[in-house]
Amino acid sequence: MGRNKKQHIKTIGHSQIAQQLQIELDKSIVGFRDLESRVYSKKDGGMYRDYKYELCCLIWDSWKGVSRKHKADDKYFSYGWRDLQDRFGRDYRKIMSIAFIHKVSGGGYKAVRDGVTYKYKLKDDVIDIVNQVTATAFERKDYIKDGEVMTTHTLPKYAVREKKNGKWVTAIKVKDFPITITLNGDNIKLLLSIYSDLQKYYKDNRKEIDIKDGLEVLKDFGWDIDTYKGNRKKIIEAVDRRLYDIINLITLTHNNAYNTDDILQVYTIKDSGRFYIAQDKNDTDTNLQNLPREIRKIVMGGLGYWEYDIENAHYNIVNQLYKGYTNKKLKYIDYYCNNTKEIRERVQTDLGVSYKLSKELLLMLIYGANIFDEYKYDNKLKKRVYTDVVYKLRDFTGGDEKLAGDIQHLICKNVDLINIRDDLRKSQKIILENSRVINVRGIEKMYNLNNRLTTTYNKAYKKTKGQLLAHVIQGVESEILLAVHNEDDGMIMFHHDGWVSKTNVDVNRLQQIINAKLTQLMIENKIDGDMRFTVTKEELTDVNKTLAIIKRISLGEKITLKV
Repeated sequence: MGRNKKQHIKTIGHSQIAQQLQIELDKSIVGFRDLESRVYSKKDGGMYRDYKYELCCLIWDSWKGVSRKHKADDKYFSYGWRDLQDRFGRDYRKIMSIAFIHKVSGGGYKAVRDGVTYKYKLKDDVIDIVNQVTATAFERKDYIKDGEVMTTHTLPKYAVREKKNGKWVTAIKVKDFPITITLNGDNIKLLLSIYSDLQKYYKDNRKEIDIKDGLEVLKDFGWDIDTYKGNRKKIIEAVDRRLYDIINLITLTHNNAYNTDDILQVYTIKDSGRFYIAQDKNDTDTNLQNLPREIRKIVMGGLGYWEYDIENAHYNIVNQLYKGYTNKKLKYIDYYCNNTKEIRERVQTDLGVSYKLSKELLLMLIYGANIFDEYKYDNKLKKRVYTDVVYKLRDFTGGDEKLAGDIQHLICKNVDLINIRDDLRKSQKIILENSRVINVRGIEKMYNLNNRLTTTYNKAYKKTKGQLLAHVIQGVESEILLAVHNEDDGMIMFHHDGWVSKTNVDVNRLQQIINAKLTQLMIENKIDGDMRFTVTKEELTDVNKTLAIIKRISLGEKITLKV
């Protein structure tokens, strides 16, 4: 899954799940029902071992996908015989067979010679029971923050904080901005069931199970299926990632410090002024800002929320600042700002990539990434390493290095990307030259338009032009959010260049508010002209009907869909 798995286990809790699993397995699985629960063990110093509990823990780890994958076949898990014998005694294979299918290693491996284990995979009926348990077994728990139990009295008073002189201080003291957001608990549980089934069937060897139609519905939600190019492994990883987030959402919304279905969202202001949902040492890495968009829409759907976005915000900021400083247009960036979809689709077609990847490549450009080179020099490692775009392209191609290389060759020849890159170089030079710089005891720092400082240079570190441009862009972005925040009492969530609100606000009114604020910002910074942005909105509607269809498909029912 690419996540902190130990933290995940701690967050969910083995004991909670194991106890509920044991109850359900006793009801349905004869072999489990007949298994001795407490067995006296001389090896453990005369202690009793609970075979049922141990087996439930293995089942839970396997279901979540945090057990070690088998080297011969990643659809199976690997458990060493010594570990299993420690858990279950000499009859460990018999006990494991209650819940697991086990096979010899295969795949060109010989167990004795190569030191590999049997391959283990959960039985279908056991998976169904775990799916059922996970939808109901999450109890409310104390919320732990920085090692302390949080109560309604000790929760943060305000939702936004920043660090000043090494200490956290509240930054926005507006009582109407919430520290918790209510989610659609029913939708979360339904998603849990859906993605559990998707995970099961994708990892299953039975080729007759076809969930292509189910993926088409997910595509309709916004999941860029084309990104995976039919690569089964990458699709499994994507399903696992979403399942991980969904489980964490259930955990995070079941805390005693606040209402069920509410999630705590406290923001940290970065150097640039950008708002990030804060992460404490005891938190999971799941939050509403980093959720896949289609998941966020579903878990926030049906509650009267509206999502607002600024169209192509970052390129528009660069374009309008350059015009303000020079009274000239950036020919290609200006065209891209006014014809965003056309350019993205053209890049998509020319490179043979997904629309999502096309958009990401253009964003990488504005943040200073070199998408035209395969290698870069790493000063810390003192050697050449692959550029970020190489990893992104290999991820897109499912590890196909040749195809990734072919796409990069096309990038190097793409006229749209080259022209936009050249315009960005011009804009970087002008914008950074006009930014205010100070020197504090040999450390060079630069202001952005909202008077926030970032270190540009010291003896150990020098920021790139792309990083400095990002400082400027994100400063303007934060001013936009604050301008809306002061006018819209229903705003509940910052989302980088967008936001979510309980209020259905006229977009023309929002555009007037934003444009007036940023025009004022231009005047204060002695920049000619003004800034104008286009705002779009979407109601996060209830999607239960569509989810019900997906559920039927994920269970193997053949349905003809119109999507």
